[in-house]
Amino acid sequence: MVGNRILPVVAPTYSVGFLGISYLTFRCLDVTIGIQDGLIRELSVPSYLAYIFFFPTVSAGSIDRYRRFLTDWVHSRTRREFIQDIDGAVHRFFTGLLYKFILAELIRRYWLDPAASMPGVLGIIAYMYAYSLYLFFDFAGYTAFAVGVGYLFGIHTPENFQRPFLAPDIRDFWNRWHISLSWWFRDHVYMRFVMAATRGHWFGDRYIASYLAFACPWD
Repeated sequence: MVGNRILPVVAPTYSVGFLGISYLTFRCLDVTIGIQDGLIRELSVPSYLAYIFFFPTVSAGSIDRYRRFLTDWVHSRTRREFIQDIDGAVHRFFTGLLYKFILAELIRRYWLDPAASMPGVLGIIAYMYAYSLYLFFDFAGYTAFAVGVGYLFGIHTPENFQRPFLAPDIRDFWNRWHISLSWWFRDHVYMRFVMAATRGHWFGDRYIASYLAFACPWD
């Protein structure tokens, strides 16, 4: 991930080399942590490379887990399952088409761009909401395409969004937005820090470990 930030500075015209480097890092770390914890006992090169470089999700997620991915990778689909996957792929493809190329584009053209030139507080508020919705439909649209292509190969890539703007509070919103990333950090950063602090008796109050885990540098 550091290289992903340095590359545009040292080589601004070279934009391909680190495509998806953050997501590749997340996948590599998931395997490394799984081996360290004894959850992954066997690791074949073909399945590992397929997991790391699964092309629909290599540049922008979702962030899959190796053990979940492997279950789909080695599974031989029946005719019924194949038809169900085709149906799921078509559904997600048209969802992505609606989100990314229709709704996101309409928001950009008729709301986001005009709001950028609006003066005062009203312009700031309009731009804030327009950009939030544009970002959601653009990102969720791409993710829907990625999940749909995964279904064609029998890989049920995790869903990344669950109607976040219908969440009743900010906590539920975060649980619905970029779900795979949130769960990755929860399992591999937050929970590991809390468990290590609890076992090592680092703090007198158990809530302090939880508070500090939230403040861990997650990026």
